[in-house]
Formats: sequence, C-alpha cells, structure tokens
Amino acid sequence: MEISSKKPVGRFRQIVEIPSNIRKRRDPRFDDLSGQFNDDLFEKSYSFLNEYKKSEMEEIKKRISKEKDPEEKQKLQQLLNKLQSRAAHESNLNRKKQLKREQKKKERELIAQGKSPFYLKKSEEKKLELVDKFKKLQKSDSKVLDKVIEKRRKKNASKEHRYVPFKRREALYTPLLLYMVYNATNFAASYPNHVSLATIVHVSSWIIQFIGHGFFEKRSPALKDNLVQALLLAPLFVWLEVLFHLRYRSSLRQRVMNKVGVAIAKYKKGQRQTAE
Repeated sequence: MEISSKKPVGRFRQIVEIPSNIRKRRDPRFDDLSGQFNDDLFEKSYSFLNEYKKSEMEEIKKRISKEKDPEEKQKLQQLLNKLQSRAAHESNLNRKKQLKREQKKKERELIAQGKSPFYLKKSEEKKLELVDKFKKLQKSDSKVLDKVIEKRRKKNASKEHRYVPFKRREALYTPLLLYMVYNATNFAASYPNHVSLATIVHVSSWIIQFIGHGFFEKRSPALKDNLVQALLLAPLFVWLEVLFHLRYRSSLRQRVMNKVGVAIAKYKKGQRQTAE
C-alpha cells in the first residue's frame, strides 16, 4: 500500500526495524530489578569513607603547618574549611535521621500497645532537633551554649522587630499626636494671636536648645545631623521616656540604656583620641 505524501511524517519514527531477539541493556542503578534504594544500608556500606575523609583533613592540616607559600597555604585552608563544613553538615543530617529513627521506634512500640499512630509535624521535628542540640551543647561547653543562645535571641528579636513594631508605634504615637492636636486646638481657640505666640515660643526653645548643646553638653544638636530625627523622632523619644518612667517594658528600657551607654563610651573615647 502506497503512503500518501500529503500526510506529514512524524519526527520520531522507526526508520529501520530492530529485530526483537536483540538483548536490551539496562542500568542496574536505576532499574527496579536490582532492588530498592535503602538509605541506611547505603550509609553502613560506605561508612569507611568517613575515615578516609578524616585522614584527608589531618593530612591537609599537616600540609598547612609546613607550607611556606602564603597563596598555597590560603588555598589549603579554604579546602580544609570546605571539608570541615561538609563533614559538619553530614553529621547534622545523620543526627536528624537518628532522631527520626528513635521517634519512629517509639511510635511502633506505642502502636504495638494498642495506641493510635501519631506523626510529627515539621515544626515539632525542629523542636526535637533544637532540644537535642541544646543538650549536646550543654554537655560540651557553657561558653558555646551562651553564644548559640545569644545568636538565637538576636534572630528572634529581629523577627519580632520586623513584624510587630508597626502596631506598637501606632499604639504609642497615636496618643501623643492626639494630645498635641488637642492642646493646639485649645491654644488656637483661647488666644487670637496664637500664631505670633507659638512662633516666639518655638524660636525661644530652639535658642535655649542651642545654648544647652553649646555650653553645657559640648555636643552638636541632632538638628545638625538629621532634620527628620530632630523634628519627628524627638516627640516620640520624649513620649517613650515618660512611658519608661511609668515602668513600661523595663526590659526594652534596659537594652536601650545599655546600647546608649556603649555609644557614649565610644564617643568619649573618640573625643579623647582627637584631643590627644
């Protein structure tokens, strides 16, 4: 039967017929006939590689101590850091797998006792990992544990600062703005020449502030550094001072005072160095 020339020929087509008796080759790594992949068995079978990696790192350390060329020494140090980071990552993964195995073993025992199965969520798995990490650090060194806790505290504080402060600022700033608007409205209604009086008070306050900065504090005012900070953030600063005196968030006040103390100490040190 003749094939029509008007019908388009498929791109993937069999041009030469292959005999069916030819043996097909297969890759045992990706064939189901070779069995299923067992992660635990794979780790046990190739656990000897960890010893080779440790010996390799020891050899690199010896080469670093003997090497005199700084460029070559830097390359070896980078290679050592890479191997150490990889080893730490693998150790962390193995520990996570071990925790999962222990949890599954406990669940099997509970199921054998007649209880319904319970599967951990990812958040609960992370909690278990953090508890295990805390216990491990607690046994090793207290200084390392303090550093890890401080790092975690800063991370949580940054998250809190990222999401929460806008509502807090509104809650703190709104009463102050309402109070200022209320006073300004009453002042304007009570005094016909309120504009001139407000101008006199405003200018006098700025003059007194410059005198205080120049003769008493011996420091430049905030207006010189940042106009927004002087005009917008200064009322909020005063409002927070009032709240702090009313025992509002004493922990925040303590952190702020500590940072202010450090900043003042650095400033005084810089002033002494410039004077010398």
